[in-house]
Amino acid sequence: MDDRSAGAREFRLIELGLTRYNEALELQLNLHADVRAGRLGAALVLLEHYPVITLGAGMRPENLLATERELRAQGIELVRTDRGGDATYHGPGQLVGYAIVSLRATHCDVHGFLRFLESVIISALADFGVVGTRNGPAGVWVGEKKICSIGIAVRGGVTYHGFALNVNPDLRHFRFINPCGLSWEQITSLECLLNPPPDMAAVRACVAEHFRSHLPCALNVILSASEESGAGEQHRPVSGKGFPETTGTLDVILSGSEESGRRERILHFVQNDSSGLSPQSSVLSPALPGPVQ
Repeated sequence: MDDRSAGAREFRLIELGLTRYNEALELQLNLHADVRAGRLGAALVLLEHYPVITLGAGMRPENLLATERELRAQGIELVRTDRGGDATYHGPGQLVGYAIVSLRATHCDVHGFLRFLESVIISALADFGVVGTRNGPAGVWVGEKKICSIGIAVRGGVTYHGFALNVNPDLRHFRFINPCGLSWEQITSLECLLNPPPDMAAVRACVAEHFRSHLPCALNVILSASEESGAGEQHRPVSGKGFPETTGTLDVILSGSEESGRRERILHFVQNDSSGLSPQSSVLSPALPGPVQ
């Protein structure tokens, strides 16, 4: 089996700390190129951003309520981006997920993929006792307020960009825009809804699990931690929610350094027999750029 066919069955989960927007975009584009070339099956990047307002392809000028100079004075960066949607805010306390996935592999069109992302967030919220609903072209709401924005781009049949779930961000920063065309008072967070609110690590783990369990693949999971992560080695079967029985396997390698605050999970999977792929298992070496400062 060549490297390309092996890589096509690999799902990479990358968990970062606070990351500059343009650095995360560069990482997305590198992963996008790998998925498009068949060197990688799919990837999900979970992180928090330093304060930034991004202007999507559908942005209306009247929805930006401050000048770039005024934003800089507040420590907020302004970036134009090629995702769908209008103006939105990212900052500490908000879980951002960038999903790099082949639509062909998931048998989805663009609208179906948006519904997939919504279902991941709705399921994660339910685990914390919060009822999320769909409302509008994309996103997740709780009652009359929006808790998660979703905006993607598709190039060569492969998605990038993704979702932003408000855990405990500074909601005052939303007053500098009409977020996705809404007033900032229509934005909410888990901190506003729950007392005490869940911490970011718990929400991140929950979202990662639901993303994996909603993928249209039936898998068994084997977790293995690399020595670099300082976690030692572990091997244990994990059954994802909604997965039927299968003889396929999924290897996970945890790696990273305490200095960078980065944890990388490489999920190497083989689909069940109906996919035409032979069940196999192999341990792969991580291949990411250096730590994000």
